[in-house]
Amino acid sequence: GEIVPVCEAEGNFFPGPWHPDGRRLVVGQMLSNTDQDLFLLDPASGERRPLTSHSGEELNLPVGFRGDHLYLMTDRGRDHAYLARLALAGGAPEPVWQGDWSVEAAVLDAAARRLAFVVNEGGLSSFHVLDLESGQALPVPELPAGHCLHFDFAPDGRRLAGVIGTGRRPFDVYVADLEAGTATRLTESFQGGIPDSELAQPELVHFPTFDGRQVPAWLYRPAPGEGRIPVLVSIHGGPEAQERPGTSTTFTLYQWLVSRGIAVLAPNIRGSSGYDKAYQRAIHRDWGGGELRDIRAAAEYLRTLDWVDRDRLAVYGGSFGGFASLSAMTRLHEYWACGVDLFGPSDLVTFARAVPPFWRALMRAWVGDPDDDREMLLERSPITYVDQFRAPLLVLQGATDPRVVRAESDQMVARLRALGRHVEYVVFEDEGHGFTKQANQQRATRTMGEFLLRHLGVEP
Repeated sequence: GEIVPVCEAEGNFFPGPWHPDGRRLVVGQMLSNTDQDLFLLDPASGERRPLTSHSGEELNLPVGFRGDHLYLMTDRGRDHAYLARLALAGGAPEPVWQGDWSVEAAVLDAAARRLAFVVNEGGLSSFHVLDLESGQALPVPELPAGHCLHFDFAPDGRRLAGVIGTGRRPFDVYVADLEAGTATRLTESFQGGIPDSELAQPELVHFPTFDGRQVPAWLYRPAPGEGRIPVLVSIHGGPEAQERPGTSTTFTLYQWLVSRGIAVLAPNIRGSSGYDKAYQRAIHRDWGGGELRDIRAAAEYLRTLDWVDRDRLAVYGGSFGGFASLSAMTRLHEYWACGVDLFGPSDLVTFARAVPPFWRALMRAWVGDPDDDREMLLERSPITYVDQFRAPLLVLQGATDPRVVRAESDQMVARLRALGRHVEYVVFEDEGHGFTKQANQQRATRTMGEFLLRHLGVEP
């Protein structure tokens, strides 16, 4: 029952799998979202031996042991993460599986005979199993095309369970029987009782942006009807995350808006994960830069569609997406009929000063230093352009948010009210960074939905 520290060092460390002999385990050091180092730790002696020493940024995430090798996900020498094995005695990772998209999760069965992994193919999860003894790929029963949040083997290695969400269904548990060739859904998490056929199936679209890239986006569209309709542009948080079908925090809002005749465009602007390394890293020390030009490109793309009402576009986002929404509402004000900001930073200098201590080194590399880069951060801050607000804004904020503190929203709302702008402000006293209580989630969704209907001119 005694707790004994076995790894105490400067930095952010995380535990990995134990070796089957029970005497060693992997410990990882999280340097950034795109840079990790792995070590082999002897808890008895405290010795921590490096396994993945490298220069520059390199993804290294442990999967499990098979004999004297560690299986891991890495992107060493490539733009996409792949599966490799690394001899514990030393040497370079040896590729086990490589593809045109990144491996996002992998697991070994209890006997280390089978390796299952999920590949993120443009935002949709595809499932694969390798027999490590023969080196052959095994057929996997068809599972829903969506986003796999978690998965694992049954102890016997015959079945694979996954938590999967799709554009028309929130996350449920599915089990694939590799021997029988069948897949079964075990849970029913969607409480609405609405047939899938009545829900919008998102379409993957692409639009051009300023540097020649094609920005991927998920488009949720109501059934075609008469006249032009409004569209909500939804910017995900992170920013090193990815908009994917089935995201639980937006599923209800998107489908409810579509049912009321409002389309949703959810782009993966630069900085998003799931694509190549350069695309994800493009956000580093460039908040309010290239990604804002991608948002402009999204608005321009929508204006080219003959079913879109160009005068009824809205922008929405939370956390980084909230910052992006505030940036769009100020610096791209000519595009929007209204906007919604959930706990988004308004001033990058005060934001960088207020983050928890263990975030500060990351913040310098990710956003900028509030002292050394003060002028750049002010130039990129939405509050610098607060007088350019033209459209109504809704702000939602958790009172105890430790990441984007309440002052970020307070100061933006105060400045807007002093200017006589239309701003609605709702503070959730019992929430932090995001809304975790079901009653608050329902209240937030209802508040946002009613605000958008009202200001986009849609009947409830």
